[in-house]
This record gives sequence, C-alpha cells and structure tokens, in this order.
Amino acid sequence: MKKIIFVILILGNFFAYAYEKLEKIENKIERLDRYEDNNFRKALTKKEQIENSVSKLKKNYNDRVAKTEELKEDSQINWYKKEYKKIYKKYNGIQKETLAAITEKEKELSGINKGLSIINKNAEKNIDKKAVKQ
Repeated sequence: MKKIIFVILILGNFFAYAYEKLEKIENKIERLDRYEDNNFRKALTKKEQIENSVSKLKKNYNDRVAKTEELKEDSQINWYKKEYKKIYKKYNGIQKETLAAITEKEKELSGINKGLSIINKNAEKNIDKKAVKQ
C-alpha cells in the first residue's frame, strides 16, 4: 500500500513538473509571437515609408528628365550656351544621384519584401500548429 501511494506521489509530482514546464514553454512561445508580430509591423511601416520615398524620387527624377531635355535643347539653341551647359551638367549630375538613390531604395525594399514573405510563411505554419493543437 505504501509503495502504491509512493508511486502515486511520484507520478503526481512528475505531472505537476511537466505541467509547469509546459506553461513556461507556452509563455515563451506567446512572447516570441508578440515579438515577431511587432517586428512584422515595423517591417511593414518601413516598407511603406520606402515605397513612398521611391515614388517621390521617381516623380522627381521624371520631372528632372523633362527639364534636362529642355536645357539640352536650349543649350544648343540659345546665345548663352556655356551657362546652359553648366546648368545641364548640374542637373544631369543630380539626376544620376537621384537614380542611384532610387536603385538603393528599391534594393532595400526587395530585401524587406523577402523578409516579410518569410515571416508570412512562418506565421502560416504557426497558425496551422495552433489549430491542430486546439
């Protein structure tokens, strides 16, 4: 009888310990999920900011293309060839810098998109696991 009670107590302690560990693991998973969601939201806001920046840069670039073409024509026609050529060179340099900024931002945006797609895949797996668990 004493042996049975002893075994029951040991099993009870074992299951209580396992339950505590399970709760701790579940809490850690919940914290990680919140952390992951927070990072996901930050990545989305950064993506939106970069997309806005790229669109502004592209608009600026396109406006400058038209202005550069006008200056190019004016530099060939007008009496002030030298001045127009200086302005044309300046605008052309600014255009190149703007184009470089656009490509840099687009590269950064593609990296964020890749990260978001990975996070989405992981989130879908976690949702499937939670559904199976319940």
